[in-house]
Amino acid sequence: MGGNVNLYHYKTWVVSSVLDQYELFKKEKSKLEMGKLYVVPGGEPSNRNAYFERFVFFTKDIEKILEEMDEELREIILKRYFEGDSSTYMLDKGLKSKREARSLITKAVNTFFHRLERVRRDIIKKAV
Repeated sequence: MGGNVNLYHYKTWVVSSVLDQYELFKKEKSKLEMGKLYVVPGGEPSNRNAYFERFVFFTKDIEKILEEMDEELREIILKRYFEGDSSTYMLDKGLKSKREARSLITKAVNTFFHRLERVRRDIIKKAV
């Protein structure tokens, strides 16, 4: 990650990183420690902004987040429509506008990310 990154792109990076590790864990359960997923942004760690701190999640937390999401938003996350052009999602779902597709993709990323952030804050509160 380096240089200037807007918040939405940072969120997509975090969501992609979490999904990468989640999928790896699902394939190789025995090799990863207790279902922990590590998300480490590039560069120096910063205590000034929670969004740029290192994250540790458990697979059960990710599964719970996915279960609680609307089916449409969960599909966007799991099929990683946010990583490509919104017209792909528009065509796959038969939507009439890219704007509607972009809006749903953004909503899915924001929902998933903010639920991750809530879990991260809860973990920190329990540790203190």
